[in-house]
Amino acid sequence: MTNSGISGLALLLLAAAGTAASAQETAGEMPVMEEPAAEAPAMPQELEAPLSLMPRSLLPENDAVPDGAAVEEPSGSGGVSVDRLDAVDVESIGVLTESEGGFGRDMWARSDRAFIALLLEKLPASAPSPVMRSLTRRLIATTADVPPGPAEDSLLEHRLEALLAIGDFEAADALVEAAARRTPLITIDRVRAQRLLLDGKADQVCSGLPTLLSRDNDPYWQRMLIVCQAIAGDEAAATLGLDLLREEDVEPQPGFADLVQSVLKDRALPQGEVQLTPQTLALLRAAGGDVPEAWIATGDPALWRAMAGDDTLPIETRLSAAEWGARSGVVTPAELSRLYLGVESTPEERAAVLEQESTADSARDRALRYQAAREIPDQIARAEALRASWRAAAPTLDFIGASRAGSIAVLSLTPSPSLTDFGLDAVVVLLASGRPEAAAAWFRLLRDQAANEPMVADLVAALAPYMVISGADQVVAWDDGAAIDWYQTLPGDLDDATRRQRAARMFTVLESLGYPLGADVWTMILDAPREPAGLVPDATLLRRLGGAASEVRVGEAVALSLIVLGEGGPQAASAHAVGAATGALRQIGLMDEARKVALEAVLAPVR
Repeated sequence: MTNSGISGLALLLLAAAGTAASAQETAGEMPVMEEPAAEAPAMPQELEAPLSLMPRSLLPENDAVPDGAAVEEPSGSGGVSVDRLDAVDVESIGVLTESEGGFGRDMWARSDRAFIALLLEKLPASAPSPVMRSLTRRLIATTADVPPGPAEDSLLEHRLEALLAIGDFEAADALVEAAARRTPLITIDRVRAQRLLLDGKADQVCSGLPTLLSRDNDPYWQRMLIVCQAIAGDEAAATLGLDLLREEDVEPQPGFADLVQSVLKDRALPQGEVQLTPQTLALLRAAGGDVPEAWIATGDPALWRAMAGDDTLPIETRLSAAEWGARSGVVTPAELSRLYLGVESTPEERAAVLEQESTADSARDRALRYQAAREIPDQIARAEALRASWRAAAPTLDFIGASRAGSIAVLSLTPSPSLTDFGLDAVVVLLASGRPEAAAAWFRLLRDQAANEPMVADLVAALAPYMVISGADQVVAWDDGAAIDWYQTLPGDLDDATRRQRAARMFTVLESLGYPLGADVWTMILDAPREPAGLVPDATLLRRLGGAASEVRVGEAVALSLIVLGEGGPQAASAHAVGAATGALRQIGLMDEARKVALEAVLAPVR
């Protein structure tokens, strides 16, 4: 893009940048987009101090790393540790060693470099699956030696983009800081800008934009210029920028131009679809911060995390973003619980929403139901209120999302014979939120009651395979008889084809985890309908996954498992895909992760 294609405002900004911008470019430095700050320690002249991207807690009292992989913080520092490498090893920089949850320095051993780049490019980012997010994080944040060989794409660029997409700001910041001192990746500019936009600091991006435009004419920066002009109220410049994008035949982002006009003219948000990105989020913040729930669904974990933690946004927006974040694991159940409990309400409002017949189900309604249920002192009444709130939320949040939203409240209940009727709900919700030990306590309660109560015995049979998959197989016997008993507990309103298909999914997953079933069990569902062709993964992918697992090419096996499961996650993936992924993870020694994938794949139909 030439200067003639930049608005008058941009030209003024470039002129104002003057000698400083020229000096930075001469040294090959990154544009400065920082807030004024106290004097920093002196840096070598040939290096620029990395952009300040200090992470902030998602929510008050954030007390856990969502993924479970511990990241050691060096003494006296506030960020994740980075394994510093020489410039020749820049592609191998990481923030996780094997002892910290990484997959080891040799995870790419015997893998082809170009194929690794292809895998990293295709990793799903927004799957509604905490275990997939955790595996993705560990895969791309691990310090690992990269095989030699030609590669058109930078592996580090793909890793930075993926870390940001899954909302792992701390690891992305640490990699940016390390990589910026070793390689002039343009991607680093974009990651820095995206981080500032997510943090609500569009002004810092705009102040560094002249230099960025002068060295890279990618449409991303042209759109960024329009965002800055719209926020500044420069209607003529922003309109000209939109015209230039259209003339250059740049593929438009859905709703971008309409949203720019809404900000410029201070009018209502557009009615059509708007793709939520860090840039459109900056425009929405400028327009007052109200983000329609339908638009939130088009975002990714990074956006959900940023919005959930932004106390300048309306509470409905924060709640909805947090609920979406809980699906993917970027927001933990504990964080969502704190946000629910932080919503201001009166006793009358809480009582009223609890008595509703689920006619209203906004994010605020769900928060008030949660508050009301938590306040009930009687455990039986509290359990019933929680169950009612999940049922009301499930159509909106989906089963797994509703379960994660309410899982913390279940921990306030003590398993006891008076709560036997609540046992199935408790086990399922706790398993769905990654708490198999707590679920096992409720399962034991049911098992102990089953001898004298046939209806409870049916619950035990219905829950048995889920307990086995979770790893709590010591509390239940699993064999062909247990499999047949489970099949007979499937809801009576299911047609035969659906029953057989559900059973085929369950038995496939169990066998992939090492729990084989006899011929009689499989014969029982011999006529199970085939899955839609579009759900079955490509045969080449499955073959490559099998080879990577059998040869213990850890990085390849993890990446291919994630790609086979896809953006829909285990819930939406075919039984064949889930079986292949769980089997591969088990084969390379990731049995715990395989169990979690399997549970996410089979839990939803319990309801």
